[in-house]
Amino acid sequence: MAQNTKINIVYKVDGDGGGLKKLTVDADAFHKLMESNISVVSDLKKSFMDFATVSNGFRNIASAVTELSGMLSNIMEESIGFEKAMKAANTMAGKDSAGFTKMKDDIADLAKQIPIARDELANGLYQVISNGVPEDNWLEYLQASARSAIGGMADINKVVGAMYQDLVDTFCISSSLTL
Repeated sequence: MAQNTKINIVYKVDGDGGGLKKLTVDADAFHKLMESNISVVSDLKKSFMDFATVSNGFRNIASAVTELSGMLSNIMEESIGFEKAMKAANTMAGKDSAGFTKMKDDIADLAKQIPIARDELANGLYQVISNGVPEDNWLEYLQASARSAIGGMADINKVVGAMYQDLVDTFCISSSLTL
C-alpha cells in the first residue's frame, strides 16, 4: 500500500492561528479521500478485468455457435444434395418407396467403402441407369466406375459413360446385354 509521506509546510500564523487548524483538517480529509479513491480505483480495475473475462467468454461462445451453425449447414446441404440426386436417379429407376429407400441405403453403404461423396455416387447411379445397364448390375457397375474415377482422378459421371461406351464398342453388343 501507500507509504507515509511527510510534508513540511511553513505557515506564518497571523491572528488567532485558526488557519493552521483548518489546514490540518483539510490535509487529513484529503488523505482519507485519497485512500478512498485508491480503494474505488482498485475495485473498478477488478470490475473491468471481470467484465473483460466475461466478454471474452461470450465472444468464444458466439464463435463456437457460428462454427457449429456452419457445420450443420454443410451437413444439411450435403443431405439435400444426396436426396435430390437420388430422386433424379429414381426417375430413371422407377422404384416405389421401399425400393427407393433400399437404393439410397445401398448408395450410402457404397460411399462408406469408396471415398466419394454420396451425392456424386447418386449422380453416377443416374448415369448408370440412363446408360441402360441392367438393374442387377447397377451397383457393381457403379462401384467399378467409382473405383476407376478415384484411381484416375476423374469425374465419376465421365467414367460411367466411358466404361459403358467402351463395353458397347469393344464387344459390339447392345445396351441391354452390358454387364
